Amino acid sequence: MADISNKTLALLLVAAIVVSLGGLFISLDRLGRIQQLGGSGFTGFAVSNFSQGRSNVSISNVIAMSIHQDPNNENLIDFQTCTIPQLGRSNVSSNSTNSGGFCTDGSGDIDNFPDNLTIRNDGNVNLLVKLRSPNTTQEFLGSSGTSAAFWAFKSDNESYTASWGGCTKNVNNMTAAGMGYDWCDEILNSSGSGNCTMTKQWQKISPNIDYKVCDNLTFGNNANRNVSVWLQIGIPFDLIPAGQDRKVILNFTAEVLT
Repeated sequence: MADISNKTLALLLVAAIVVSLGGLFISLDRLGRIQQLGGSGFTGFAVSNFSQGRSNVSISNVIAMSIHQDPNNENLIDFQTCTIPQLGRSNVSSNSTNSGGFCTDGSGDIDNFPDNLTIRNDGNVNLLVKLRSPNTTQEFLGSSGTSAAFWAFKSDNESYTASWGGCTKNVNNMTAAGMGYDWCDEILNSSGSGNCTMTKQWQKISPNIDYKVCDNLTFGNNANRNVSVWLQIGIPFDLIPAGQDRKVILNFTAEVLT
């Protein structure tokens, strides 16, 4: 029985070897056919000669807006002391030097004009900029029988002119050397707003109404991220003044363009 068992085991071993070799030859034959058909001859890898990977990132939208003005005025357009004209109405604009003694700092004319607020887009999205004030004309200037008193704004790409040698704005004869170059550089870049439709005509301001300042204030390190805002007041001959040192608030809001 032992001899028979050993022979049987030997036969089984030979059979296993034959089956294994047969399977190997069949596999090699099939791999050769795959290679002839354009395959790489390997299995378990991508059949093309390149693979694509992906990377993902999300950048948040940042809505940021700031108001720039020279250091002494602190975001203030100051008409100083104004007098009532004898006849008609005196329209005093912050974008020009006024004469005639209607508004003065004591020397005859307003010496701190032209004067404006520069709105700058500090974010990374284009903005729709609006202006709103809670104040009435009566609160700011007073009342008149002819109802001719008013205050108004306009937005434009007008700006001061400046150079590295000094600023042309005449506030106590300050120059670039006395104020620092940052402000003069800001003034140089305050013009532009080439992508922006502005309110270039004087728009009278009523309380709690949104007015367009710029419909597309772009972002980035360029002049088009700035827009200038100017004010005008109308003083009629029959004005009953609201009082001295009257101030109004200008609220600027920004919306992301969609």
